[in-house]
Amino acid sequence: MITLTFAGYTVQFVHFSGMTTPRADPSYAVEHTANGTPTRYGTSHLPKSIWSIQALIDNDQADTLRRLYASYRANPGNITVDDLTWPFVEPSPRSRALAAGATEADDGTTTAYFARWNAEITELELTQDGRVWEVGIAMIETEATTP
Repeated sequence: MITLTFAGYTVQFVHFSGMTTPRADPSYAVEHTANGTPTRYGTSHLPKSIWSIQALIDNDQADTLRRLYASYRANPGNITVDDLTWPFVEPSPRSRALAAGATEADDGTTTAYFARWNAEITELELTQDGRVWEVGIAMIETEATTP
């Protein structure tokens, strides 16, 4: 489940027809010298998370999503994303807040948990099929949430 919250509106995506969460950092590159030694270019920060989601929602959730998006477009800012689909794994200690209802599994070296993110919407498409709406939404992480 992925939950979006912004300006008092909350939308939950539970039924997914597709989803990817790539990390992209166009400023980072690895090249190799003539003798095969890797040379790294760009910043050393963790690349931002990107969500590309296709989900099915009902009429009420579609209405709430449209209102959330209208509020966001009128006053852009961080949308809270609680991602309970894939755990985020990183070296201990964790760098982000826990998603609502999530717990942390720390083995002393790495930690795994469902994270809360701050993101902005980069793309939104809604298609109605009877009483069901198909949502295509893309978001990119803006900054880490404080643990």
